Amino acid sequence: MSIWIINHAGGTPYHGPNMRSYYLAREFVRRGNRTAIVSASFFHKYINPPKVQAGNGHEVIDGVDYFWTGVPRYNGRGGGQVLNQLVFTARAFGHVVQLPMARPRVVIASSPHPFVSLPAWRVAQRFSCPFVFEIRDLWPLAIRELTGWPSWHPYIAMLSWAERFGCTKADHIVSVKPGDIQYLSQRFGTTTEGFSWIPNGHPCEDSPPSFKTYITWPKGDFTLGYVGALSKYYALETLLKAVGVLQSGNLNIQLVIVGDGALRSSLEKIVQQMRLKNVFFAGAVPKQAVPEILRHFDVCYLGLAAVSINRFGVSCNKLYDYMYASVPVIMSAAVPREFDPVAEAACGISVPAEEPEAVAHAVQQFRDMPRSYRIQLGKNGRKYLERRHSFKHIADTYLECIASLRKQ
Repeated sequence: MSIWIINHAGGTPYHGPNMRSYYLAREFVRRGNRTAIVSASFFHKYINPPKVQAGNGHEVIDGVDYFWTGVPRYNGRGGGQVLNQLVFTARAFGHVVQLPMARPRVVIASSPHPFVSLPAWRVAQRFSCPFVFEIRDLWPLAIRELTGWPSWHPYIAMLSWAERFGCTKADHIVSVKPGDIQYLSQRFGTTTEGFSWIPNGHPCEDSPPSFKTYITWPKGDFTLGYVGALSKYYALETLLKAVGVLQSGNLNIQLVIVGDGALRSSLEKIVQQMRLKNVFFAGAVPKQAVPEILRHFDVCYLGLAAVSINRFGVSCNKLYDYMYASVPVIMSAAVPREFDPVAEAACGISVPAEEPEAVAHAVQQFRDMPRSYRIQLGKNGRKYLERRHSFKHIADTYLECIASLRKQ
């Protein structure tokens, strides 16, 4: 069948994050389904944006048809980013209906921003096929909790309208977090029959070692690592404060932070102000380099801001990267026990959100435990990943969901 996905930031290993749609589409294609991803030609997280000569572009990437929609570039966040989102939404209407593809069996709109639901619904109406709204983040709720913006903020109001549109017009809703059904049922009356939890995952395919090419640091006895975006949501100040607690206790560890983002300069200032030792900022690296880098860490950090939205569960690609590399995890987040993947996988230690002392204590626990036990925790994570979060398994679940849908 023909599957169309509209995802503003449909990243690839060659362009940058976010790559859920890419990995799913690649598996769909391997099962004989021609799949198109309609995405923006520019997104601030892309390391290597696609080269679109004029207007729109098309290329086949690992068997997946990518249709790039021309949008304006922007620096940082703010008005430029919002304009980019709105222009993509407006141009996608015309771009999608002209795709040189077979009639779609389903049209999927993949968030986080819910504006993508508008062109997806319209195209599904035109071709009389089901419209699936895939929620990767609950916008605008997540933005409101992180920024404190009121409901009457113009951007929040637009997002709220688009979210309601997508959730009420969709023939089916897919979410990467199991608890989102609680939010959706309370807010929009979504039923369990109209909802599927299809989580994020990992391709679980080995990539060639590339560690020495991208990152080096003076080796020590114990290395704590972080890989991912340097943003407020990932509670990296908590991590640095935890290192300060450990340093005051004369515990010798190294912290390696791999990634980039808006907070990098402020985090580097904190390191200077706290006079932290053995903290290394490696910057961004290609996705292909991550597995080999992670294998040089003794434990990895996954921190999330203390926002109530995490009561519905968490979905972080970095966690699956950690698990794939068989590295144990310290997760600092306000997540209910029933939605705690680290506890479920028995692959590390979970502590409360934004509590540096708790993070420091967990690091010390890992530092003091036998290496063989750390290795076993890492193996637990890898087994859990392969059993529950391989994209091969996730794609099969998604295709079963699509096959069950009929246009209402």
